[in-house]
Amino acid sequence: MENNRPLVYLDHNILSAFTKGQGSEILNLLRDESQVVYSTATLKEIMQSKGYEKAFLKTLVDLNANYMELQLDENFRIIDKIRQYSADPNVVFEQHKISNSFTDPSMFIQKLFGGMQERSFSDIIDEEWKATLERLDQAVAPIKEFTFLLEQMKSHGGKINSDLKSTLQKAIPQQINFNPVSVLRTQIEQGPDSLNNLQGARVIERIWAILSKKPGMPDSFEALCGQGSPEIMAAMNPNNTLYLKVVSMHAVLQMLGYWPDKNCNKSDRFNSFIQDQYHTANAIFTTAFITLDKRLAMKARAIYEYLGVSTKVILFQSS
Repeated sequence: MENNRPLVYLDHNILSAFTKGQGSEILNLLRDESQVVYSTATLKEIMQSKGYEKAFLKTLVDLNANYMELQLDENFRIIDKIRQYSADPNVVFEQHKISNSFTDPSMFIQKLFGGMQERSFSDIIDEEWKATLERLDQAVAPIKEFTFLLEQMKSHGGKINSDLKSTLQKAIPQQINFNPVSVLRTQIEQGPDSLNNLQGARVIERIWAILSKKPGMPDSFEALCGQGSPEIMAAMNPNNTLYLKVVSMHAVLQMLGYWPDKNCNKSDRFNSFIQDQYHTANAIFTTAFITLDKRLAMKARAIYEYLGVSTKVILFQSS
């Protein structure tokens, strides 16, 4: 709650409808009776709406929306707290552009979701590592005292990448035209045709009841989402945050085929899916999450119920 008004998080499609002049009564109601908040994921989708950035930012101004930012601990790791800022959305947007917060999602992750089929994991790892080194060189070059640290980072990172490529090559000898999502759904004999028919409560528990009988499955749904071992948790989610649990569960439901986004093998749709992950995670700090996207709503509801998140998912029907 902010000033005794509920916090409300809006999906990009709701902002888009308002920007087109639709739903003015709802916009006014949200402005007057709630505190709308937006995030870096919101700004990234606005950045991708070429030619309409100013119109979207004006909608945020009309909503009196606050920018919400995740807090970090002393080691710059995510914790389950946010800060709000009432700054002009135009200023916040420009600051993010200057700080280069609008980088594209990893090609490696995109290949895991069925994209980049013409590329091998090894090629992608090499290209992304090269780009990382270039950014590090640009950032550190002017500071001579950091040169030794940069060389250590290059050596350590190079070894990790080499080991990763070797492991993947052994596990997946033929990486061209390889679609991990299709392979997974074939192995578990499940997908949208079956999982989308699960209605009512405890969806994730019922999905796990099906999957747990399949060979090679870990001990729990949490483990399937990368939260099963202390070593993985220490690396990926050291503060055991709900936020990162939501992000990982959203990705796993997509891969399994529960109300999955379509055409995630295409870069533009994959980028939208990634932002949907973060919208779902950001909304856990609010009273309500409003969307026009049934696929997003169904995944969010299942995750929130499983994790005990009180955020209400409101699905509007598009006209």
